[in-house]
Amino acid sequence: MPDQLSLTSDDRSWAMASHVVSFVDGGIIGPLIIYMVKKDASEFIAFHALQSVYFGLLAGFIILPVSILTCGAGAVLIIPYLGFELMAAVKANDGEWYLLPVVGAWAWTRHHPKPGSPDS
Repeated sequence: MPDQLSLTSDDRSWAMASHVVSFVDGGIIGPLIIYMVKKDASEFIAFHALQSVYFGLLAGFIILPVSILTCGAGAVLIIPYLGFELMAAVKANDGEWYLLPVVGAWAWTRHHPKPGSPDS
């Protein structure tokens, strides 16, 4: 993974914000705005914002139908979703290229290729 020494405090803060905003808007609009504004400024911010968008979309496609089919009981799935977003926010603030489940590797390889692999 890329060197975290070259990251600024601003990079880490914006990357963290792209995950934290998921607690307010469901992880789609806020991270997408951050991605669009900051994608050329920092690959670190762009990566975290984009995977947060993907994770929000994935969660929406899973949580909403399950909640409808279970008369609302499926809404408990929001807890692990927010837990993963919280962990990603902490890792982003620490300057880590943390990969969210399922979407992290896809965001890494398809949109922000870096030297090395996600597992290194």
